[in-house]
Amino acid sequence: EEENNGEETGDNNENDTDNSTLKPVLNAMKVENVTSHSAEFSDLLAITGSAWYKMGSDSKVGFCLSTSANPTIQDNSVYEEGITEDGGLSWACDQPLNPNTTYYVRSYAIVTLTDINSNTNTKIVYGNEKSFKTLAVNNSYSYATGAIKGCFSVSANSTVSFSQGNLQYQASTNTWRFAEHQYDMIGEANKNISSTYSGWIDLFGWGTSGYNSKYPYMTSTSYSDYGVVGDEFADIAGTNFDWGVYNKISNGGNLAGQWRTLTREEWNYLMNERPNASRLRSQARVNGINGYIFLPDNWNGASLLDFIEQAGNYAFNKYSAVEWEVMESYGAVFLPAAGNRDGTDVGSYGYYWSSTANDYNAYCLYFYSDYASVYYNYRDYGLSVRLVRSL
Repeated sequence: EEENNGEETGDNNENDTDNSTLKPVLNAMKVENVTSHSAEFSDLLAITGSAWYKMGSDSKVGFCLSTSANPTIQDNSVYEEGITEDGGLSWACDQPLNPNTTYYVRSYAIVTLTDINSNTNTKIVYGNEKSFKTLAVNNSYSYATGAIKGCFSVSANSTVSFSQGNLQYQASTNTWRFAEHQYDMIGEANKNISSTYSGWIDLFGWGTSGYNSKYPYMTSTSYSDYGVVGDEFADIAGTNFDWGVYNKISNGGNLAGQWRTLTREEWNYLMNERPNASRLRSQARVNGINGYIFLPDNWNGASLLDFIEQAGNYAFNKYSAVEWEVMESYGAVFLPAAGNRDGTDVGSYGYYWSSTANDYNAYCLYFYSDYASVYYNYRDYGLSVRLVRSL
């Protein structure tokens, strides 16, 4: 049984007068930082009516969210956690929302209280309702040939789209292409590295775009052979050493200067700082290939296929090739754990170059079964490259 507007309900015993005077109150509801796909909610829980009480460990607080007025716990509880015994708790939460949509939100508390006489009562209360409207999405994006139709924030004021697959290279014809599928990877064949090799490779030393004889099949162990000549500590962002800046991608528009590599700061923003960042990424397995998923800013395909946020294990988010076509149609990006090449030895895990130097090394996105971070690696190691275009 429940009532709106902050009124308590429950099995009140008329003889438990001390207990009956205890009243949970939620009256500081705020909605802040509204974007096209997120909002932050906060409130404060207080208990009035007595100087002494004990909060039950099974007490819960959260937010009810709906596109209809007066949402209840039967709608969408977007956040929930236990309450501390001091009776006061403020919190904030967010979740992927639909753009250009009016929502109604209010906090709730399911509170078990025990008074000085050991009388126990459970009360359900709702806070004051707030409404808000998410911002409209810019649907005027013109996605390039070879791009996945999804928008990803990589800074507070810039967005990108990702290429349809990892970058691949054929030395014998000096041809660059994107993998046909996001889960495609070359694997052990990356050890076949020479200027005449007629197969394809997809693990490259840092800055080996082919410019100034810095070729992707290079195997030197000298960091100075990778990156900007004469300034080995310079970033390659926007230079000819950045693969998509210098090269034509045969199935990505076939023009130089159309694509680029993310910087260290952009990888980190995508991973950790964009709105809902932790809810829009996870380890995954697609078509039997281990890897990492990033969902677009305005992801709204969750009702089609289950997605576990930050699952921390390749085995949780598993999709067949057919299921992945559905995910990709909503803009989802998959980075296969294509390994790394040390000379001619090919390892496992996922490594994706950034365009940012780190002394004798360079930064990369690094992930495996239960870990993901932006770290650095030796420049002469062959790592994956996934290019982006600014929107």
